[in-house]
Amino acid sequence: MVVKAFALVQKQLPDTVLVMTGDGPMTQDVKRLVKKMGLENSVTITGYLDRPDLYAYYEAAELFVFPSTSETQGLVVLEAQAFETPVIGVAKMGVEMLLKGNVGGLLAKDRDPEEIATLCLKLLKDKKLYAK
Repeated sequence: MVVKAFALVQKQLPDTVLVMTGDGPMTQDVKRLVKKMGLENSVTITGYLDRPDLYAYYEAAELFVFPSTSETQGLVVLEAQAFETPVIGVAKMGVEMLLKGNVGGLLAKDRDPEEIATLCLKLLKDKKLYAK
């Protein structure tokens, strides 16, 4: 989901990079997709990070994109917000409650790469909205 949305963002903002943190059962599939889409030079997959390192990424990020529809508490959304990093999330479960009214980020209605890319571009291009 995130890689596909990123490819759409990069078409309009070619200098954009994607850093994916963490590890899981789909890591190899994601790496294959990145290679298949020719995005190896723009996408970094860090693997598991200790908290201090993860926090450095939150702080350095311009956006935190989190398309999960099963996150019940939204802890990673709160972590990103603690570093004043705007969040793009999906209007489901805990994420919907945390970003209600688009406070701290923007909500997509669905897990749709085009909608997520549109929201990313909206924040990245509109400095006033981004600051809000």
